[in-house]
Amino acid sequence: MNEHTRTGGDVVVETLTRLGVTDVFGIPGQHALGLFDALGRSDIRFISSRVENNSAFNADGYARATGRVGVLLVSTGPGALTTLGALQEAYVTGVPVLVISSQVPRRGLGGTRNGLLHQLDDQQKSAQNVTRYTAVARDASHIPTLLTDAWSVATTAPAGPVWVEIPEDVLLGPADIPPVTDIRPRPTPRPARSELTAEAARLLASSRRPVILAGGGVRRSPTGSGGLRHVAEALDAPVVSTVGGKGAFPFDHPLSAASWIEDRYTTDLLEDADVLLAVGTSLGEVTSNYFTLSPRGTLIQIDAEPRVLSSNHPSLGIPADAGEALNALADALADRQTGQRCPRRGPRPPRGEDTHRGGAPRPGTGPALITTLSGEKRTAPTPPPRRPPTHHAGTAAPSPRN
Repeated sequence: MNEHTRTGGDVVVETLTRLGVTDVFGIPGQHALGLFDALGRSDIRFISSRVENNSAFNADGYARATGRVGVLLVSTGPGALTTLGALQEAYVTGVPVLVISSQVPRRGLGGTRNGLLHQLDDQQKSAQNVTRYTAVARDASHIPTLLTDAWSVATTAPAGPVWVEIPEDVLLGPADIPPVTDIRPRPTPRPARSELTAEAARLLASSRRPVILAGGGVRRSPTGSGGLRHVAEALDAPVVSTVGGKGAFPFDHPLSAASWIEDRYTTDLLEDADVLLAVGTSLGEVTSNYFTLSPRGTLIQIDAEPRVLSSNHPSLGIPADAGEALNALADALADRQTGQRCPRRGPRPPRGEDTHRGGAPRPGTGPALITTLSGEKRTAPTPPPRRPPTHHAGTAAPSPRN
């Protein structure tokens, strides 16, 4: 048997192995055979499905469940384009997925029309609207660096899918480079600026009815949950979780609102805060109870995606990773409380079987006398009739980013 000659496909697999990848998803195709051939010589487990968008959803779910990057291998043209709907979901919800797609041979790139199978004018451009990074490896020597760069972007807050294309002749051709051994992905830190942290600490320390809204950005940040707990306990502030933020704060913690984000009383609790700290959420359609939320106090908004800040309500916007910002805020609050404690909040009502955390009655129990966080007695408002979903029949309900 002839000795195997290392190919571009082998370089891909070597790089993935050094990145710690143990499982990949996808479907083989003609232009990607060099990649799948190399995969068969490795210890990486391949999980396939009947159609590429299902493989993309599998990679997305794998990333959510394990906290690792989901890796997706697909072939040129129809195979690659079929993944885009699933990648949109990963994009808007901040899930790290690395897509490695084959391409037509290099002579067919650049918009030429030479009749190659599945040839597109610009396949890479098709992916740019649903990914945070795209690149084309035109030589085997480019593969380790481009995959490492893509991995770094995928795992930098705000996380998301990334896309690397490799032409068929690069995957099948000989790789005249040493075996890949030195791979060092470097996610970019997203710390909060100190003057913004100081101002947020000042507002929160002087508040009497602070409330924290924890979104998916908190759950995705490696240090988000710990930082959230420190800030909540320092402020004695109730914590509401969005759909994407479930799990960021213990459900049975005394400060957990244990709430449903689309409940009218949850919306009331958020609106009644004199300072609302929203972390890792855009306050989008679902989180805002279909845009009925109208904060009456000061809004502080922390998110790694700058375009989110003040996109729905004026805020003190802090562009930063949720965990880094929350831990810096916890330190700033601790510094302020040294010799100067936060003002005492009003007494909290006991949590009975017919109340949410914060005193709001559970759905279906009707109006009741409640105690706000400031100690004021008032009648709970009757929630308005729930509006019907705004999506059209036959389409999926809106998927919240956070």
